[in-house]
Amino acid sequence: MNWGVNLRFPPGQQPSTSLNTPFDDFFQVTMSDPLTGEILFVTDRDGVRDRFGDLMPNGGDFLFDFNLIVAAIPHPGNDDLFYVFSTEDTGPVNEQPIEYSIVDMSLNNGLGDVTVKRIPFAEPSLWPVTAISQPDGAGYWFITHPTFGNEFHCYHITSGSGLDTVPVVRTIGPSTGPCFPFIPTMSVSPGNDRLAFLWSSDPGQGQFAGDRIWVFDIDPTDLTFSDPTVFEAAYDGAHRALALSANGSVLYASIISGAAGIPEIVQYDLSSGVPSVITATAYGIHVPTADTNVFSYLRLMPDSMIYGTGAIPPWRSKLVRIHEPDAIGADCNLDPVGLETGAVIPGPLELPWSFWPYKNTVSIADLGTDHGQLVASTAGNDECLFWLRGIMPYTNGRIELFDARGAKALSAAWPNGTTNLKLGIRHLSAGVYLAELRFGTDRLVTRVSLP
Repeated sequence: MNWGVNLRFPPGQQPSTSLNTPFDDFFQVTMSDPLTGEILFVTDRDGVRDRFGDLMPNGGDFLFDFNLIVAAIPHPGNDDLFYVFSTEDTGPVNEQPIEYSIVDMSLNNGLGDVTVKRIPFAEPSLWPVTAISQPDGAGYWFITHPTFGNEFHCYHITSGSGLDTVPVVRTIGPSTGPCFPFIPTMSVSPGNDRLAFLWSSDPGQGQFAGDRIWVFDIDPTDLTFSDPTVFEAAYDGAHRALALSANGSVLYASIISGAAGIPEIVQYDLSSGVPSVITATAYGIHVPTADTNVFSYLRLMPDSMIYGTGAIPPWRSKLVRIHEPDAIGADCNLDPVGLETGAVIPGPLELPWSFWPYKNTVSIADLGTDHGQLVASTAGNDECLFWLRGIMPYTNGRIELFDARGAKALSAAWPNGTTNLKLGIRHLSAGVYLAELRFGTDRLVTRVSLP
């Protein structure tokens, strides 16, 4: 994160923060290794920096005034390549074309090099962008919304061809135009099958116009948008950030308001699908010691909690957390203290744009039968069978499943001497999971696709 704050999510442990990283400025994007969590590169006001904080070769001269690096997505066919998306230095805010660059982490002694730089490919677009991973892990979709009109433009990134600069166009949702910088925002559910989009009913009037939130079902395979639900914001004042809960059934929004008594965060229950009912379910969350105009960012993080950052003290130096974002009302369990960073910072703490791709794993499970192998197969939608090859456990163990964001989805004991085990998966969403079996000093990992 910015201002020297490092946020980590160690498996099976509480998230932690640390200071004195090489990064003490404003950051838009952080790219980390999806297995180890180690930082690969970051972007800031100047461009693309390596893990030690130095600008990569050809990594500078990206940003001018309000121009931003808005996203980074790995190349699905090459673990060393990453696409970096930025706005061009032409046009006003939310009316700028989008360009791409390529970072090659195999160069510069493993510290990375920008080998392709600032190639325009997308029409003037709104600042918010997002990405969706295909269920088979074979590709990603980078999604933009042109400034003018009612279209989403979806750019396919595949292992064979890389970025296809000709978009798949989905004509659906509100008709947009020039707007206040912080009004539009997008959020995608962890299942990659739901997208929430915020648009003001009167964007030309600034930040206090009435808001409408659009929620779409998505087929992540071909990016078909369907079943749009649009509902009115429940409070006066504009929403700034959106975050869908882990199962996609609950939406959280932060509020920009100049009025006392307006909640800082509001929760909406999407389960009914009925716009008037969704608006009526609004549950206002007041953050202790917070003031109005506080929460700038909300993001679902790898521990399946929603984190928020504030613009003024004391929420400049810590993060608010919603522990159970799938739960309704007070059961969502707002952390009234927040996660302290220990930082004394001159400006707002930012939550960098994040994307958790599906990824094939390499571990002890791939080393051959001398070391053992964990294998999995599904039987319909109800059960998954795990079994061991080439090894017999002589101590009790535990098997756990983690979803694409690294959140623990299932945990079960693996009894001493057991070579196969069936686990119920009816409650799990379809998608790709990482299964990890630990017993003694052995750690076995495999990739599981659930129907």
